[in-house]
Amino acid sequence: MQELGYSQSARRAVRVSPMGKRDHAELEAALNERIDAIFERVPALCGFSIAERLVCENTENDAREWELYVCAVAAYPQFGDGQAQDFIGEISGALADLLSQRPQAADLLPGRTFARKWH
Repeated sequence: MQELGYSQSARRAVRVSPMGKRDHAELEAALNERIDAIFERVPALCGFSIAERLVCENTENDAREWELYVCAVAAYPQFGDGQAQDFIGEISGALADLLSQRPQAADLLPGRTFARKWH
């Protein structure tokens, strides 16, 4: 497993307020651009999944801190051990960069699986 970077941008204390349809569409477009760029840079990558886990809970003020991470990666041919960590790091870095620019995108990532588009 690989966390999406180690910066605060990959962690969030609460969910961001609800988005309007236009904001959601803009965030999805920005996310899709990042995902497409990842697949272009890594031809063997077939897909990957993002999950979240609770890293801190403060019961006094009902606050929770969540962390996003790459939970699964599929490639053909399969990555070697070192290669897999390098590519997970590249995926994490690209998504952490998006989150630093557009923190609301964090709500679009948990539970998502991204797969290469075959035309």
